[in-house]
Amino acid sequence: MTAFKTPFDEAMADVGPPAVFVRDPAGSWKLEATWTRDAWGRVPAPVRERVHAVLRDRATGMLVPILATGAGLFDDHPRLEVRTFQDEAAMWAFYVGAGSPPIDRSPW
Repeated sequence: MTAFKTPFDEAMADVGPPAVFVRDPAGSWKLEATWTRDAWGRVPAPVRERVHAVLRDRATGMLVPILATGAGLFDDHPRLEVRTFQDEAAMWAFYVGAGSPPIDRSPW
Protein backbone atom coordinates (compact mmCIF):
# COMPACT_ATOMS: atom_id res chain seq x y z
CA MET A 1 0.00 0.00 0.00
CA THR A 2 2.88 2.40 0.74
CA ALA A 3 4.03 4.20 -2.41
CA PHE A 4 6.55 7.03 -2.35
CA LYS A 5 6.73 10.08 -4.60
CA THR A 6 10.41 9.56 -5.47
CA PRO A 7 13.23 7.11 -4.70
CA PHE A 8 14.64 9.84 -2.42
CA ASP A 9 11.46 9.87 -0.31
CA GLU A 10 11.54 6.08 -0.07
CA ALA A 11 15.22 6.07 0.97
CA MET A 12 14.53 8.72 3.60
CA ALA A 13 11.71 6.58 5.00
CA ASP A 14 13.80 3.40 4.94
CA VAL A 15 17.19 4.57 6.23
CA GLY A 16 17.12 8.33 6.76
CA PRO A 17 16.79 10.15 10.05
CA PRO A 18 13.37 10.18 11.74
CA ALA A 19 11.05 12.29 9.60
CA VAL A 20 7.44 13.11 8.72
CA PHE A 21 5.80 12.17 5.41
CA VAL A 22 2.48 13.39 4.00
CA ARG A 23 0.48 12.31 0.96
CA ASP A 24 0.75 14.31 -2.24
CA PRO A 25 -2.30 14.84 -4.50
CA ALA A 26 -1.41 11.66 -6.45
CA GLY A 27 -1.52 9.62 -3.22
CA SER A 28 2.23 9.07 -2.75
CA TRP A 29 4.12 9.65 0.48
CA LYS A 30 6.60 12.53 0.34
CA LEU A 31 8.99 13.96 2.88
CA GLU A 32 7.53 16.99 4.65
CA ALA A 33 10.67 18.92 5.57
CA THR A 34 8.95 21.80 7.40
CA TRP A 35 6.99 19.48 9.70
CA THR A 36 10.09 17.34 10.25
CA ARG A 37 12.17 20.36 11.31
CA ASP A 38 9.38 21.52 13.60
CA ALA A 39 9.13 18.08 15.21
CA TRP A 40 12.90 17.83 15.70
CA GLY A 41 12.74 21.21 17.47
CA ARG A 42 10.51 19.65 20.14
CA VAL A 43 11.97 16.11 20.10
CA PRO A 44 15.69 16.49 19.33
CA ALA A 45 16.56 12.76 19.34
CA PRO A 46 13.48 10.76 18.29
CA VAL A 47 13.69 6.97 18.27
CA ARG A 48 13.60 5.60 14.73
CA GLU A 49 10.34 3.69 14.30
CA ARG A 50 7.85 3.64 11.40
CA VAL A 51 4.43 4.81 12.60
CA HIS A 52 1.21 5.42 10.69
CA ALA A 53 -0.84 8.09 12.42
CA VAL A 54 -3.60 10.62 12.05
CA LEU A 55 -2.99 14.09 13.41
CA ARG A 56 -5.92 16.18 14.63
CA ASP A 57 -5.95 19.93 14.94
CA ARG A 58 -7.24 20.69 18.43
CA ALA A 59 -9.07 23.85 17.34
CA THR A 60 -10.87 22.56 14.25
CA GLY A 61 -10.88 18.76 14.48
CA MET A 62 -9.35 18.57 10.98
CA LEU A 63 -7.50 15.29 10.39
CA VAL A 64 -4.25 14.70 8.48
CA PRO A 65 -2.85 11.22 7.79
CA ILE A 66 0.92 10.91 8.13
CA LEU A 67 3.74 8.42 8.02
CA ALA A 68 6.40 9.17 10.63
CA THR A 69 9.70 7.38 10.93
CA GLY A 70 10.31 8.62 14.44
CA ALA A 71 8.33 7.64 17.51
CA GLY A 72 7.18 10.60 19.55
CA LEU A 73 7.70 13.27 16.88
CA PHE A 74 4.30 14.76 17.72
CA ASP A 75 4.22 14.13 21.47
CA ASP A 76 3.35 17.30 23.38
CA HIS A 77 2.60 19.22 20.17
CA PRO A 78 0.99 22.55 21.05
CA ARG A 79 -1.76 22.32 18.39
CA LEU A 80 -2.09 18.66 17.40
CA GLU A 81 -3.27 15.39 18.90
CA VAL A 82 -2.00 12.06 17.59
CA ARG A 83 -3.66 8.71 17.06
CA THR A 84 -1.34 5.91 15.95
CA PHE A 85 -2.31 2.71 14.16
CA GLN A 86 -0.89 -0.80 13.80
CA ASP A 87 -0.63 -0.43 10.04
CA GLU A 88 -1.41 1.80 7.10
CA ALA A 89 -4.70 0.02 6.30
CA ALA A 90 -6.07 0.69 9.80
CA MET A 91 -5.01 4.31 9.58
CA TRP A 92 -6.81 4.77 6.24
CA ALA A 93 -9.94 3.04 7.52
CA PHE A 94 -10.12 5.49 10.42
CA TYR A 95 -9.34 8.52 8.24
CA VAL A 96 -11.85 7.66 5.50
CA GLY A 97 -14.47 6.89 8.16
CA ALA A 98 -14.24 10.50 9.36
CA GLY A 99 -16.00 11.66 6.21
CA SER A 100 -15.40 14.58 3.89
CA PRO A 101 -14.02 16.91 4.96
CA PRO A 102 -12.10 14.72 7.42
CA ILE A 103 -13.10 16.20 10.76
CA ASP A 104 -13.38 14.41 14.10
CA ARG A 105 -14.42 16.30 17.23
CA SER A 106 -15.05 13.20 19.38
CA PRO A 107 -12.95 12.69 22.53
CA TRP A 108 -9.58 11.07 21.87
